[in-house]
Amino acid sequence: MRHHTKPIVGAGISNDTSDARAILWFEPPVQLRRPDRPWRRPADELRAIRFKDFHWQRRQLTIFAKGAKIRTLPLPDATLWTELERLIQDVEAQPSDYLMCLVKPIPVGAPDQRGRRRMAVRRFADRQMSATAMHRWWYRQLEKARIVATGDTSGERMHKARHTAGQRVLDATGDLKLTQRLLGHASIQTTGDIYVDYDNPTFAAKMAGVLRADES
Repeated sequence: MRHHTKPIVGAGISNDTSDARAILWFEPPVQLRRPDRPWRRPADELRAIRFKDFHWQRRQLTIFAKGAKIRTLPLPDATLWTELERLIQDVEAQPSDYLMCLVKPIPVGAPDQRGRRRMAVRRFADRQMSATAMHRWWYRQLEKARIVATGDTSGERMHKARHTAGQRVLDATGDLKLTQRLLGHASIQTTGDIYVDYDNPTFAAKMAGVLRADES
């Protein structure tokens, strides 16, 4: 199983046409899903997030997952909330607006001598970003994080970030139950057997640490 070798931290949840960014560290367990599929891809849940889903006092995000399940994701990073507040102010976002809304260029003004019109970017805050636009956005963030080469648009699915998130949390805490809750799995077996794994060098290093602890 391959994971992202670099954290996609600071990639940002923003529309690239805006100067504002709302950073949502991207190894998070936001799993996107599509209505026409029995499972949802990470981008679907991300596209469905509205500003009202963020709970400022509790520092949480409400996620509407598959099977009509609702769960909360703690977001303790202070920078995220600072950037989110800046984004809300810059775009004058309303609670019902989508975080990842539709953004498209539209012609404005009178045509020039060649019949061409100036293009301006418009946000459609009440409409979700399309799946295709989300795909392009994702790979732009991967480029910024230097995970993919410029122009790459395949090979690094957003769903892989879930695996990365689970593995990093397990590595840092050793708590499989916490990892299960983070990823929102009904069964801890799913977490242990599918989403997290140790390669041989990591396994050897972990065992060496156990032996050192026994000797001390």
